[in-house]
Amino acid sequence: CFEPDDLDLLNAVGQQLGVAIENTRLWEEVRRKEALRGELLKKVIAAQEEERRRIACELHDETGQALTSLLVGLKVLEGAKSPLEVRRLAGELKGMVSQTLEAVHDLALELRPSVLDDLGLVPALARYVRGCSGRFGFEADFATTGLDGQRLPPEIETTLYRIVQEALTNVARHAQARRASVLLERRGDSVVAIVEDDGRGFDVAEVLASESERRRLGLYGMEERASLVGGRLTVESAPGAGTTVFVEVPVGERREA
Repeated sequence: CFEPDDLDLLNAVGQQLGVAIENTRLWEEVRRKEALRGELLKKVIAAQEEERRRIACELHDETGQALTSLLVGLKVLEGAKSPLEVRRLAGELKGMVSQTLEAVHDLALELRPSVLDDLGLVPALARYVRGCSGRFGFEADFATTGLDGQRLPPEIETTLYRIVQEALTNVARHAQARRASVLLERRGDSVVAIVEDDGRGFDVAEVLASESERRRLGLYGMEERASLVGGRLTVESAPGAGTTVFVEVPVGERREA
């Protein structure tokens, strides 16, 4: 039989143990997130260098070769002996220039779509989603509510654009989906983006705990982007049931385009 003082002491000790266990759990969670941040930073740096290498290769292999062909064509044009030959060579050179301009334009769009800076998030996402069929091989539709004629702060527009871009890229890589949809909506003081697909789905907890670094860091990367602008991101999925990515970001006062 315990005395009241003993019970009070045991209760106090139990509470302290509970606090210590909770603090240990929180500390481990902080350490885990810091480790993931370190991994993400390494991945970002590696991705930047890989992107630079890819751009250098494309400029050398495609644009460089195209300009060399143009130079050769101009030399041939100089020696043309008849107006008919001049017109034929000029037409060929014009085609080369058009192809080169298109390749450079596509490369610039991959790096930073000008429409995002010029017209805003809604037109930029509408254009990107329209291109999913040709780019990824699945149909996609885009809808927006409450954002007509409005601009968001630049960092929020960029964050939401990149998260939707990453989510659709994940659909292409992993989901085996036939269709995806993107919804962008103003809800009070927040903007919400939802990306859904009808693909094979996955176990979210299993992926987050898996050794597959690419998929794990892909999810954490989107979460990190959202958190940097004060937002939150959740992923809902199950095997055979498709996937939904939900991101909500607080915004300030409305800005007209």
